[in-house]
Amino acid sequence: MDKKDFRNINYIKNPKFFFDKIRKRDLFALVRFGDADRLILECKRRMNKNRFLDIAFDPNNPDDILLSKALNEALAYASDNYYIGFLRSGNSPEGDKTAESFYEFYQKRINQKPPFLTNARIFLGYYGSAEMLFLKEFFKLIEKDKTLKINWMCHEEVEKAKPNYINKFFFVKTNAWRLHREKTIKEVMNHASEVNNELFLFSAGALAKVLIHKLWQNYKTNMYVDVGSAFDYFFNKSKREHYLSFPRFIAEKINDKYEYYSKIYQRYVEK
Repeated sequence: MDKKDFRNINYIKNPKFFFDKIRKRDLFALVRFGDADRLILECKRRMNKNRFLDIAFDPNNPDDILLSKALNEALAYASDNYYIGFLRSGNSPEGDKTAESFYEFYQKRINQKPPFLTNARIFLGYYGSAEMLFLKEFFKLIEKDKTLKINWMCHEEVEKAKPNYINKFFFVKTNAWRLHREKTIKEVMNHASEVNNELFLFSAGALAKVLIHKLWQNYKTNMYVDVGSAFDYFFNKSKREHYLSFPRFIAEKINDKYEYYSKIYQRYVEK
């Protein structure tokens, strides 16, 4: 399909689509590309909101140049059931209104077919409503599907809580790409090669996208999902502090039962 038609296609909009695939063991991979990823893709220095250097990415660092290359490969990859989420609105992450929009930027670089495209914010964004939908579906899943094995690649801070619905953890440090990417990639790839029909969740920034790409290329026997910071609420920790105030606010706005889901969550966290 001509990429000019991207604006007129029906994107996957509801996280329930992916949870239905998980329930059916309809194997797939999902990667999501946002504003920070764009800077890495362009090999530009990461800046924080106060315009100071963000050490998460340095275009003069050889390791980070390799990350940019690997991330571009993950974005350009096309395969059935390899889903790509990308931002469809907004200008340059640096606020440069003369730069091409996120939509224009990603459209030029995506080779995947429209049926496998979604919004990067399908699990995160829209002032918390996406997170609430994600969490509702996730807790319904773990309550009803007791045979599903879930593995999670996440920051080492999570080890303090260690939710017991996780079969296997792959802990990473801040700046994991520079510090221990080879060890981590090998560990996750080895596990994926030995199992079938398991769900791998990833909360590890750009490294997650690179790894999901590699996994889907080599082991289409499991499900690999980039969930980002969707669980930050329950660990009361996030690089984006405003995320932590969303749940109750959104629960009130969409007439949801935050307390109900919070209690379910607590049952799955080791004391």
